[in-house]
Amino acid sequence: MFGNNKKAKELSVSAKEMLYEADSELKESSCQLNDNLQAYIALRSSVTSKTLKDFDDTYFNIKNIDFDDTNLNVGHGELENIDHMFQNTLENIQDVEVQEVKSGSVGASFKAAFYAIAAFVVVILVGIFASGSNIYLDKMPDAAQLNTLLSWFGNLIAPGRGDATKGALLLGGMVALIVFLVIFIKITFRARQNLKKAERSFEEANAAHEKKNSQTKKKLTLSEYALSLSTTLKTLQVYLNEFNAIMQRILHVEGDNYEEYSRDSKKDIRTAVTINKRINSIIRTNVISKNGEITPETRQALEKCQECLDEHTKAGK
Repeated sequence: MFGNNKKAKELSVSAKEMLYEADSELKESSCQLNDNLQAYIALRSSVTSKTLKDFDDTYFNIKNIDFDDTNLNVGHGELENIDHMFQNTLENIQDVEVQEVKSGSVGASFKAAFYAIAAFVVVILVGIFASGSNIYLDKMPDAAQLNTLLSWFGNLIAPGRGDATKGALLLGGMVALIVFLVIFIKITFRARQNLKKAERSFEEANAAHEKKNSQTKKKLTLSEYALSLSTTLKTLQVYLNEFNAIMQRILHVEGDNYEEYSRDSKKDIRTAVTINKRINSIIRTNVISKNGEITPETRQALEKCQECLDEHTKAGK
């Protein structure tokens, strides 16, 4: 029985440690994701409300554009609620309650005392009737009556040679035996119950641990991706802000007829349009799939944006 309780306590401790570790990692990943995601959403809002608007206000005043500028008007409309979409894909993980392992010795002792007293009363009643003692339950027996009763019990141990002392020993031993048996049976039963509960709690904790670890990995993956989106989008914003200013200067100096622009001015307009398209592709492509994974489309859009930045960096050298 002590082995079962020891194993149950070990399983209980392991389950608690497992859940604590999973909860800590999940909480940390949730905070990291929230920070990176909110930073990206704030940046995305800034880009759409200021940078893209400035582009529209300038670019659409230019006439006679002779190249494909489709997809420039996609920067209008509702943006994906990434956080809401992602949270809806997460499974609700039930809390696991790991109960403390108790030996049950206190409760067993009370029950043992109750059964011992009950058995003692029954045996005394049997002894009273069997010995012919004139003992009545409504008053205390005298010494002679007790001696007759105890002697009868003593004869059960040593027929014909029984006395009151042996009878008292028999009654005391009987009570002690009952107490021991009840305590032993109750504690053994409780130990088995403890082990079963601990095993069940450990299995539930292990399942919850795996689910929480899975969510932690998904959150960390999205957090790192949101950080990549922010880094790329911020750089694109800086470049487009620069080219917005260039386009405003071109409009002011060279007028609004694209056909009359210099070669360098036309090149700057084209570059601004390319950056605009890349920004729209990154903020308009859904990030989260139905199962909570990052979509291949957004990864492809991010990759093209990074290629655009690389080309722009090389051109600027």
